[in-house]
Amino acid sequence: MMVLSPGYLYTTKIKALWAPEEGIEANVTVAYQRARGRWIREHPGQPFPPTDGLVAALLTRSPDWDRAKAMAFLQKHRVESLDQLITFLVKEEIPERYEAYLKKAGSKPKSVFREYAEAIAIAVILALIIRTFVVQAFKIPSGSMLPTLQIGDHILVNKFLYYFRSPQRGDIIVFKFPQDEGRDFIKRVIGLPGETLEVRGKQVYINGKPVEESYAVHLDANILGNPHSPRDQFGPVKIPEGHLFVMGDNRDHSMDSRFWGFLDIRKVKGEAFLIYWSWDRERHWPRWERIGHLVR
Repeated sequence: MMVLSPGYLYTTKIKALWAPEEGIEANVTVAYQRARGRWIREHPGQPFPPTDGLVAALLTRSPDWDRAKAMAFLQKHRVESLDQLITFLVKEEIPERYEAYLKKAGSKPKSVFREYAEAIAIAVILALIIRTFVVQAFKIPSGSMLPTLQIGDHILVNKFLYYFRSPQRGDIIVFKFPQDEGRDFIKRVIGLPGETLEVRGKQVYINGKPVEESYAVHLDANILGNPHSPRDQFGPVKIPEGHLFVMGDNRDHSMDSRFWGFLDIRKVKGEAFLIYWSWDRERHWPRWERIGHLVR
């Protein structure tokens, strides 16, 4: 009989995505072993009757059956072991995979060490795939996005969204800093390709019209004039195709496109969407009220 290790269960459930016989094997084996575990707890010292495990496995596959029907099935098809039951179900439910399963069943059983090794390898591969193409975690180190994002917020970034659509105005994005691509920055998209952007007295204008920005804050009442600083007086400039103009919500304390220029869309990693943890380093305590909040 096969060994029911956590490594075995993990790998067979993952493999079931492309080899459905693995799913049948895992499902039936778990039901059988659970029945065996219950018997051992309830009848210490007594041998486990395999028929009870087979009945439990069948009832898992066919919830509308009762014990009598499951027993009749076993007697009719002369099923006396777990391996026989799995082989029969594979042949009946997915005949196109029957030969492949027989070949696998006839091979040497895997050791527990190999099962764990496969489980770890699959977990690492899945983690790398998820981190590269799906979701990645980031920590907010500075106050350039206050009050939307606090220093110490830990966020999740959706990395596959922009495979299906382009960044939109208002999106909060993580990207490779153009002047040092080894660093990641987070800002809000303000200007889109082809638009003309200007900042006059801290107010942002797109194509000559003022933009309402409920998320933006200005903590310094002074207005700095260009050429001393582009912070409060900037442009007008036309944003090139394939580029974005990004700014921090904390407008008076943000190093953004006003200072280092346009952002190549190809440098965007993804859109921030969730705060999964937040740590207040001054109070040395979690910000419980922020955990689970969507980033907008």
